[in-house]
This record gives sequence, C-alpha cells and structure tokens, in this order.
Amino acid sequence: MKRFFTFIICIVTACAFFCSGCNTPSNTVPKRCPVSLPGYSFPACSVEERQICRLDAGDPSAPLVLYIGGIHGNEKTGISLCWDLAEGIADSSIDISGKRVIIIPVFNPDGTAANTRYNINGVDLNRNYPAENRQVSKVNGLEPVNQPESRFIYELILDEKPEKIIVLHEALDCIDYDGPGKQLAEQMAAVCPLEVKKLGARPGSLGAWAGETLGIPIICVEFSEADSKLSDGQLWQRYKEMMLAPLD
Repeated sequence: MKRFFTFIICIVTACAFFCSGCNTPSNTVPKRCPVSLPGYSFPACSVEERQICRLDAGDPSAPLVLYIGGIHGNEKTGISLCWDLAEGIADSSIDISGKRVIIIPVFNPDGTAANTRYNINGVDLNRNYPAENRQVSKVNGLEPVNQPESRFIYELILDEKPEKIIVLHEALDCIDYDGPGKQLAEQMAAVCPLEVKKLGARPGSLGAWAGETLGIPIICVEFSEADSKLSDGQLWQRYKEMMLAPLD
C-alpha cells in the first residue's frame, strides 16, 4: 500500500459521548469538529462539561508528535491551524506515512466559549503543572493538575509519551522552546515569519513541566497580533510549512 494511514480511536476516560457524567448538547462541540472523521474522539470534558476533542492519526508504532491549540481561550489562531492540519490529514492532502500525530485543537473549550484566557474556574491552564518552578496561587491552581482540562493533558503525556510537543499561543511574535527543543524551534522558524526567542519557562507551565522536568522537546509558538486578524485560509498559507516541520 503506497500510503499507510491508520486512525486510532483513543481510550475514553470521561467523555460524555461515551459515558455518563458529561452533557452532550451539540453546542458543546466546536464548530469545525468533523465528527465523522475516523480517529476523532471526546476523551475528556471541561469544567462546564464541554467535550475536549482529540484526533489521532498515523502509524501507532511511530514516534508521536502532539499538537495543542486553545490553551488560553482568547487565543484562536492556533485553534484554526490545528483544524487545518487535522483536515489535511483526513483528506490525505497531508501525508503522514510512518508518522503518528495527536491533535487537541481546543484544549480550553470553556475559555474559548467565553473568550477569556482562563478556564471557567479562573485558572490559567498553562500554569497548572507539577513543574519544579511551580508557584501556588488561585490563578495557577492551589494544587497541580487540579483542573479537568490540565489533568487530561497531564495524563495523556504520561501515557502516550510524545517525542515532540507543539503548543500554539499568541501574541508574543516568536517561537519559544523549553527542554531540548532549540533545534526543532530553529527548523520551524526557518519556514515561517517568526524568529526563535527563548522566553524562559513560566512557573508551572506546560513547557516547564514537559520540557524541563520530563525532558521532552516542547515548542511554544507565539503568533503575532497581526496573525489573529487573518482568515483561516491566510493563516494556513502562512504557517502550513511550520506546522508540518515537526513531522520531518
């Protein structure tokens, strides 16, 4: 078979679509979710019981690249690019033969619905991890991974052991990295308008935990403010090669 392309349905742990405990009204599903797409599942729910979407694709024996968009609900650029990546894989316009991908397009669905940085409990989901530099506060969470959204990603990373993690933010206009991610950051910057800039791991951030504590190359793409004004098509044209660079 010229193209090997297999979708994996993940193990469902708390999803309303498959078990009790979460609501399933249609308005909890993000607008671009292709619910008929093989490999698409709802493995977890947010505080307000919105489904968190996960798309699995590729060779299950290959090293995993994990993409995460929408950690902060008022940062929509990464969400758009995650959906474009997923749709390209689904229609075979993007070939991931010999590779494996997990995409979480909308990590903070409650914050996205409310257009706010934090989740509905007022916690910054990018400061809620058991990193060595963690600082306890209401915004960071009184305990690490004490929010359902951050606990989902925490368990996913420990279970799936990604080789690379790509997290999409805005609007600091650079490509940041934590852990051993410098070379990957340079590869991604070479094919897009953003420059590499080491911002330093924020207290309790996903980068601090996954990158510095676990030693996984993790990239924080910080799109520019101007990028947020582009259409979905314009964003994909500008950043397609950057999104594909981690798969090389």
